[in-house]
Amino acid sequence: MDRLGYGRTRGRGTSAAGCRRLLHSLRRGPLLVLASSVAVVIAAAAPTLAEAVTLSPMPGTPDASPTTQISILGTSPSNIASVSVSGSLSGLHAGQLEAYSNGQGASFVLNTPLTEGEEVRAVVELGEGAVIEDSFDVAHLSEPSPRIEAPGEKPEDQEHFVSEPSLRPPKVKVNVADPSLKGDIFLDPLPSPIIHVGNKLLEFEPVGPNGLMILNPEGKLLWWKQFPHGYVGSNLELTSYEGQPALAWWQGTATEAAYGKGEGVIANTSYEPIAYIRAGNGYEADIHELNITPQGTAFVEAYGSVCLPVCSPSQPPVLDSVIQEIDIHTGLVMWEWHALGHVPLSDTEVEAADGVFDPYHVNSIQPLPENRILISLRDTSAIYDVDLGSGSILWTLGGKDSSFAMKPATRFYFQHDARLQGSKLTLFDDEAGPPVHGLSRGLVLTLSFAKKRALLSHQYLRTPATVAVAEGSAQQLPEGNFMVGFGATPYFSEFSRRGAGGKRGQMIFDAELPKGDGTYRVFRFPWTGTPKTLPAIAAERESINDVDVYASWNGATDVSSWEVLAGEDAQSLTPVASAPWNGFETKISVPTTESTFEVRALDGKGRVLATSGPVSAP
Repeated sequence: MDRLGYGRTRGRGTSAAGCRRLLHSLRRGPLLVLASSVAVVIAAAAPTLAEAVTLSPMPGTPDASPTTQISILGTSPSNIASVSVSGSLSGLHAGQLEAYSNGQGASFVLNTPLTEGEEVRAVVELGEGAVIEDSFDVAHLSEPSPRIEAPGEKPEDQEHFVSEPSLRPPKVKVNVADPSLKGDIFLDPLPSPIIHVGNKLLEFEPVGPNGLMILNPEGKLLWWKQFPHGYVGSNLELTSYEGQPALAWWQGTATEAAYGKGEGVIANTSYEPIAYIRAGNGYEADIHELNITPQGTAFVEAYGSVCLPVCSPSQPPVLDSVIQEIDIHTGLVMWEWHALGHVPLSDTEVEAADGVFDPYHVNSIQPLPENRILISLRDTSAIYDVDLGSGSILWTLGGKDSSFAMKPATRFYFQHDARLQGSKLTLFDDEAGPPVHGLSRGLVLTLSFAKKRALLSHQYLRTPATVAVAEGSAQQLPEGNFMVGFGATPYFSEFSRRGAGGKRGQMIFDAELPKGDGTYRVFRFPWTGTPKTLPAIAAERESINDVDVYASWNGATDVSSWEVLAGEDAQSLTPVASAPWNGFETKISVPTTESTFEVRALDGKGRVLATSGPVSAP
């Protein structure tokens, strides 16, 4: 996701204009048709037009979806002369060519599904005369994992508002504060998984309804989006969409096998959804990543549950990690990559649990320059640099087959949120999955690509010591501070660039959710939210001469104070009291015998931002 201001800018390395320049430069020389197992055409003397074109599912994919489309990325849709798709069991397939909104390709959408277990050959003829061939296998599908049912609540650990009685966010306790910190805090409270080895993989102790949360710099609640029972949200971030600042998040349900089924959402600064992002080819977008690019695409991941080739008690279903690039405007799949086609099963650090084998467990995706992508696989304890054109792995960091020499201090286990900027790699090192190898930490490594070594730049450990069995995030802030979400623990902390006595990494902010809640990711961003809704108000008469007025405005970031208006009816209201903003809900005691009330939200200069509707306190 393109994190604005307080984050990491993510973008694809090869621009559309660069692709077009390459395509124009390739209009010379004879073209060579390759065998069906190769998706790229190579000319003897010079690159060809087809060399810039990528087909998905990628060649050699062992478990494509039966409802896959054939994605053709890297050429004008008008240059695609014909597409032929043939299954070894289902025969030839008719379909329609549907163009991507950026003009850089199209998907051939089949009229009928492919057959499970068959081999498929796709042939794409380009107008220039090149022919590209691709072959892949279709998965033997298994039954999907059931949805998690986690009943129960802890009302004592929830906030309760008089003006917004339906909202019940978890309480946030600030342990360490610094009034000089800038930027609001974005987080996604959700039940912390208790991970077991054996028959029962996950257990939960829910606090209350799940939702998304923005806190002000001091840790006071600004916005709470509450989901219905059974639904969760994650990966709340600041992004840019069509040139405007926006929010993005994932929402959906979670399964007993620790993956999600849902969709991505992009919302404007009034919190109104303006775009939805869904995985294609029969998959549902997973909870772990939603990455919006400046080109109007989104990288998402999904989990495919497959049999190799059959499922049985001794051969449980395998969860493949599937990554897709989605054209947001059309919903078409532009690119797709399967871990099962590139990472050996023997590289995993886990065993089957709860009747499912999850050898990879993708949890972060970052587009890189030079047409590459960075992928974090939790269950191999490794990070991969992948070539987008071929799908091949360029290098591996960590795990059982690291391309880099790593000393004990640089090793990480079951990591999350890996991001690369130049030679600096940031990540959250869980160190537990189980087993426990050490303490959870925010980690910064310096990669020497020439010497193939990983060096420890810095680590950020919370005091007291904290170990997260799952989840977590690490964000390098522009001024040098470092924000860490400690995953399945209740804690999130910010560390200074320079602490007391010149020491680096002093904990300057720390807060916690109630026991039983954790966060998938926590970030700090500059944010201005202006809801289209009106402020909420409630009034309760305490005596003949006293009324308590409660004012709130979910998501408003610019409210500095509240003004109370009172009168006999809505037509006779006049100002009678005021109070500074004091958190999500501000209580204002008003000595009055009047029976009708409104509140005005005022900014720092005393200007009226919005006025609530009238309420009565007889």
